[in-house]
Amino acid sequence: LHPDNDDELLKAFRSSGAIMIGGPEEDVLTRFVTAQRMTDCDYIVRLTSDCPLILDFVIAKHIHVAAFNHYDYVSNVEETSRFIADGFDCEVLSRKAIAWLDQYAVSPSDREHVTSAIRRERPANLSQALVTMKIDTSNMKMSVDTPEDLNRMREYYHKRQGKMDIARRLFGSDVYEL
Repeated sequence: LHPDNDDELLKAFRSSGAIMIGGPEEDVLTRFVTAQRMTDCDYIVRLTSDCPLILDFVIAKHIHVAAFNHYDYVSNVEETSRFIADGFDCEVLSRKAIAWLDQYAVSPSDREHVTSAIRRERPANLSQALVTMKIDTSNMKMSVDTPEDLNRMREYYHKRQGKMDIARRLFGSDVYEL
């Protein structure tokens, strides 16, 4: 957030009760370490801004797998066996995984990209799981990396919202509930 440019967004954020943690732009891992220490949380979910349309059930599945199985690192970010659409990237890190990263991720690139050291090194002392889908959606591109991607996602979102409005009129407002 840039307070000079996003006054309304910043006001809404502050009124939500959420905690804002800053840090070096090029050392994102330090922000994760700070967030974990400030909140004393067991897990942190890592989502990236190029994945604005990630589905809530994808995030929930990762959290469920991590918390109920006590995994230290759960993700669907595995380039060699990717089954999920580009744009639905999700990672869950335990406090142990964050501590490991803070100690062993020393290169500027690893500190910027947060989890690359875990994915490269596969430390034996960290339990890990890969979440896949029953249907291979890896040919889909749902991430936003270029202005063209943004325009495509805006079109997709508006079409989807129109379909959801029809579904809500037909079936009520609890269309998403499982």
